[in-house]
Amino acid sequence: MPQIDTRLIQTAVMGGKDGDRPVILPEEAHNLDEFRRQYGQTNFWCGTLLGGCGEKLMTKRYETKVCHFAHHPDRYGTNAECHRTSEGADGADHLFIKQHVKDWLTGQGHAAEASLRTLGTGPGDAVDFWLRATEQHLRFELRPEDYRSWRKAAESLGAREGHVEWVFGPENTITHDMVARQGYALRVRCETEGTDRRVLIGTITAERPAVWDPLATCRMTRDGIVTPALENLRSAGKIRVGGMRNAPLPTSLPMTGAQIVFAVDGEAAEPTDSPFEENGRRLYVGYLKPTAKRIIRGLLSLPADTPPPSDDFVYQLSGAVRLLLTDPIGTAQAYWAIRADVVTQLNGLDAERTGLWRPSVALDAPVSAPAPAQRQASERRPPAVSAPQVRGVRSRQATALRKGLVMVARRGGTTTWQQLAHRIDPGLRHLSDNSLRNLLVEADHPVSENAVPLSVLVLAPGGQKKLPYLLFRNGLGSGSLVECERSGEGRAASVAVGAGGPSAAGGGRVGGGAGP
Repeated sequence: MPQIDTRLIQTAVMGGKDGDRPVILPEEAHNLDEFRRQYGQTNFWCGTLLGGCGEKLMTKRYETKVCHFAHHPDRYGTNAECHRTSEGADGADHLFIKQHVKDWLTGQGHAAEASLRTLGTGPGDAVDFWLRATEQHLRFELRPEDYRSWRKAAESLGAREGHVEWVFGPENTITHDMVARQGYALRVRCETEGTDRRVLIGTITAERPAVWDPLATCRMTRDGIVTPALENLRSAGKIRVGGMRNAPLPTSLPMTGAQIVFAVDGEAAEPTDSPFEENGRRLYVGYLKPTAKRIIRGLLSLPADTPPPSDDFVYQLSGAVRLLLTDPIGTAQAYWAIRADVVTQLNGLDAERTGLWRPSVALDAPVSAPAPAQRQASERRPPAVSAPQVRGVRSRQATALRKGLVMVARRGGTTTWQQLAHRIDPGLRHLSDNSLRNLLVEADHPVSENAVPLSVLVLAPGGQKKLPYLLFRNGLGSGSLVECERSGEGRAASVAVGAGGPSAAGGGRVGGGAGP
């Protein structure tokens, strides 16, 4: 059965079956008439560089449908077998790019060698340009490879030929990698202009899609192709110097911050030259512990305006938490860090359970069973729990709290946790009642005989009532601060300030004993 060629082929080459001078056939009849006058008796070929069969083509003119190239039929009315798949105007873009980019480089004073490369699909997969004088390699990769193949090629070309400038056809995972390395990536596309295809260079960033500029408006420099859009990005400081020699900026994976806690390593040096450094953020070395997993050493990235975490506490990550990953080219080593926007200080018991911290206050110490005589005496007292045992050295937060309370006492006033958080440490706002109570114990300990603890100066919100979770044993002279029922049992101390300093009603001294 005769084989009829019904394809609407729009491109061909001149100069023989292996020619590399492409041409586009106009689709309108009146434009085809002008095309025929322009090219006269020129032969057109289904070129091998187009993936064609190498046979001659003729032009076919139509008034009611698209004009196109077609194969010459033999004397039996059949056409030569041809497996060419690129029929449209973009089927010869690699040849137009080879021609126009070489002319553009010549116009800028660069003698370039141009060649076509197949990456497994056909001769139009890539176009390479080698600038011998400046030892630069330009590769226009029009059909994307898989990432692993591209990365091997990038490492091989970079090691063999130095700087390689990459320009890609469609946007894909590889262009995203380029953006991560240098802040931008370059793309190429062509637009039909009569019987020619005009070359456009696109500049893409992480924040916006491609901005297209004609090739004629671009410059070739020692750092590669510079488009007008790229000039603007450089002037705004959004481009990383070094191009492909840069390790890529880290990517990130979402995580559940509530399942991760962090403690700072106070003895570790601040990280320098880390691939995770970022404007407006700060890195901390420490220990991370996911829920039900082992503790691991790592980096935490926080906003620069976040109060620095203290090595006295453990923090839970919250807000937008992501795992940062990067894998610098030329090495098999991968790096990681955790990126969080908010950290919340854990209360003492929760922090102790993580295994990352041991408090200077022994939290919830078990109470031994009382002897019979003690049991009878205790039945006549309001129920109370022994005060937590405190080590001799206060934590930074307890020391700062004590100094703040001493200043309040010297002024003869009282305060609230909200006021203390504003003046001393914003982190106080995030502590539980249990943690605040333990902090007061630590700040007050030890209290000397007949002294009133500074804790009595801290009132509930509004400044009118005592804290519901504190009471003092009858007889303030013992200075023993204990936890009580919220029923309000016990006697609160009143503070009077005279010429000799603050004192408690009943003769007790406020904050006696160890100094701040």
